[in-house]
Amino acid sequence: MKHLPSSFHRPALILFFTALAAGIWYLIAQPEDEIWEITVPAVFADNPFTFTRGWFIRIHNSILDEIISGVLILSGLAVMFSRVPEEDEMIERLRLESFQWAVLTSYILLFIAVWTMYGLGFLWVLIINIFVVMVLFIIRFERTRSKLRKETVDEK
Repeated sequence: MKHLPSSFHRPALILFFTALAAGIWYLIAQPEDEIWEITVPAVFADNPFTFTRGWFIRIHNSILDEIISGVLILSGLAVMFSRVPEEDEMIERLRLESFQWAVLTSYILLFIAVWTMYGLGFLWVLIINIFVVMVLFIIRFERTRSKLRKETVDEK
């Protein structure tokens, strides 16, 4: 599989965790700063508070959450698909195992949420679950890679 160059990994990792912190802040603070509100195109909009409903229309919306989500997605993908300096078959296997573990864990959490969360709480779980696979993969991959590096240094 082709990967991005290893020079992408560290900057993307820093950007990812910065965007993750911003996303958590956004979920907790729910800022309503009008500086981020602009008119944007929408494929579909349904807002019962403003009676805005339709396909392919323009709406007035705060884009701060879209910016944070976009940076989180792009930086997460860059981390997931960039080589690391010590890239070899072991790292490829570690990458695959971390991805499998992240997907399985994410779906176990989603299954539990399906049976225990209702209403808008469940909607929040679905929104957060969009990013859980990336977060779990990156945490597991980086943690296991760090352990592997320590073991390699200790053997020498």
